[in-house]
Amino acid sequence: MTVDLTVRDVAAAIAATPDTVRRLVADGLLPGAYRLRGNEGPWRIPAAALDTYRERQTSADPWVRTRARSA
Repeated sequence: MTVDLTVRDVAAAIAATPDTVRRLVADGLLPGAYRLRGNEGPWRIPAAALDTYRERQTSADPWVRTRARSA
C-alpha cells in the first residue's frame, strides 16, 4: 500500500515552504492531490505527483523568466 505525502513531506523534499506546496497544488502542478475529510482536511499528495513535478523542474527552461516575451 502506498502512503501519500503530506504538505510538509513535499515541502522538505523540494526545499520549499508548506505555503509554496499549497500554491503548487492550487496551480495544478501536483496532480492527484486531494484533501482528507472533503474540503476541510489536510492535503495529501501522491508520491507520483512529486516525481512528476521534479521531472518537469529538471526539464524546464531555467531562463524562461528572464527572456523577453515575443509579441
